[in-house]
Amino acid sequence: MSKKKRESKKTTASQHSFNWKNYWQPAVIAVVAFALYAKTLGFDFVYHDDDTMITMNTATLENATLKTIFLTDAWFRPKEIELYRPWQSLTYVVDYKLWGVNPFGYHLHNIIVFTAALVVLYYFLITIGFSASWGFTLTLFYSCHYLFAHTVSWVPARGDLYLTFFGISACHLFLSYLRQPSQRILFLANGLFFAALLAKETAIVALPVAVLLRWVELKFDFKQWNKIAGWWMLVSVVPVAVYFLLRSQSIAPNPYVNFDGGIYNLPVIPESVFKFFVPLVFCVLPGYNTTLTLAGLVIILLMAVVFTLRFKTDNRNLMAAGFIFFLMVLSPSLFYKPNFSGFAYDYLDHRMLFAGVGLLIFMGSALASFRQYTVLLQRVIIGLCAVEAVFSFTYQEAYRDYHHYYTNGLTTNPKSALAALNYGILLRQKEKDYQKSIEVLNKGIAAFPDSSVFLNEKAGSFFAMQQKDSMFAVAQQLATFPDRQYEAFVFKGIYYSEVNFDSALVMFNAAVNLKPDKPETYFNRSVVFQSLNRPEDALRDLSEAIRLSPNYAEALSSRGNIYGNMGLFNKALADYDRYVNLRPDDAVGYFYRGQAYIFSGKKFEGCNDLQKAAAMGQPDAKLKAAQLCN
Repeated sequence: MSKKKRESKKTTASQHSFNWKNYWQPAVIAVVAFALYAKTLGFDFVYHDDDTMITMNTATLENATLKTIFLTDAWFRPKEIELYRPWQSLTYVVDYKLWGVNPFGYHLHNIIVFTAALVVLYYFLITIGFSASWGFTLTLFYSCHYLFAHTVSWVPARGDLYLTFFGISACHLFLSYLRQPSQRILFLANGLFFAALLAKETAIVALPVAVLLRWVELKFDFKQWNKIAGWWMLVSVVPVAVYFLLRSQSIAPNPYVNFDGGIYNLPVIPESVFKFFVPLVFCVLPGYNTTLTLAGLVIILLMAVVFTLRFKTDNRNLMAAGFIFFLMVLSPSLFYKPNFSGFAYDYLDHRMLFAGVGLLIFMGSALASFRQYTVLLQRVIIGLCAVEAVFSFTYQEAYRDYHHYYTNGLTTNPKSALAALNYGILLRQKEKDYQKSIEVLNKGIAAFPDSSVFLNEKAGSFFAMQQKDSMFAVAQQLATFPDRQYEAFVFKGIYYSEVNFDSALVMFNAAVNLKPDKPETYFNRSVVFQSLNRPEDALRDLSEAIRLSPNYAEALSSRGNIYGNMGLFNKALADYDRYVNLRPDDAVGYFYRGQAYIFSGKKFEGCNDLQKAAAMGQPDAKLKAAQLCN
């Protein structure tokens, strides 16, 4: 090899080398990121998806198997929704084993993965040509970026955190392989590629992104394409094939991916660009906004102007690659338009963590080209880090609990029906603040008069307040919606249960005919049958409710009472035994099971139950024990 060729090879290698011993820079980035988000360790869940997957899903998490993790959808259900997130599911199972439903552990996990992703990003930026000082400056800016308060603070954004960590790592190794082929590197790259796919389907772009970056290094020279294309690409088909095989066995068919969705979601491109460069909009449930879209288009136009300036070819190529990177990562989600688009939100900003790396590359390439101003520009960016950190620290509060979360949603996007609906339900169920629940639901009714969901929940709030007349009035409104006939019949049946048993029976019969698979309807009708002194019919309905929902505690208790009144004490005992297992903290179960024990000839067990019920504060338990146990 000639001296000139040896020197050329040495220059090319050194262009992408960096000092691995220089650990202080990634260490600073990690400390800053952890400190910035340490506040979230005291945050609660926000009850948007985290309740479905974690707080209301403890039995599944407790008994999860590999089949549960890899062959169910993102909600741990068999083919119910169209999202597949097995790596996320795996981490929730691990978190549950360690922390139960304590949100501290789940937030800690998010912070750790975010920090790890930033360290990987730092080395990745240096690998694609940035100096160590620029890699540090840009990654520090990224660690403080306000937009990623969405990704770190919201527990269900776990998939995007791992997507970024595994996705960047896979790109890094694929790029390393393309520079200097090695079977070991290719194997590791495909392993990380597969992990990224398990985190989120967007990872499919990791391999083409690596190819794009390598082609940038080759100055987009078609004559050198043979240095990129090759058999190695076929190897990467394996993890993709395995992933799609698992996915096809786990999720429901997806009717929401289509060309129309791509058209509808085009505004996400300019709006995401605007939010990346201007830290003024932080909405947990954003909807498309014409002002933001136009502002984003202006920024994209300015980026195009910057691109046309006389930068060096290498910088221009990397700037182009950065913007293409951004579009490639964002593109898979553009064609996804679920049925709740517009009603709930149009997109979520947590997914910008991986896509935003492309905009960071564009920005860094433009700034790094002004070599004579390097120190000044880096100081300016570090100064901006402080500004971004203030915004990030402030905006995190939107994820403190469901009050902050849905208040932000209602304030920043009044068009989000989901914010009003979920908040109204939570105020009723968790706070027992029925009046405020109705106020929030009324706002939803005013904003969405054609939607029946708010009326349905408003009727539920009146029912919880025992304001049956108001509940009946709302039920009358519900009856005008073809899709709410069942609910209208149920609420009317509940109303008539106190004033006209025959009318109540008519309503519940109609509800059962409409939806014969609803256990609650059979339970409600059984109450009417008991009021009409028709115990056999009540037993039939309660048995059907229990068949449909084996852990229906109220139905078991009611059926146990009827069996007891009929003198069928062994059957009553069986029902109350199941009830106590389901509600071990309810004294009522021990009170009635104790009597069933005694009348079944098991006085010792029965008296123990009555004594326990008395100790738990059950009225009449002491008197009943005195009567039956002496």
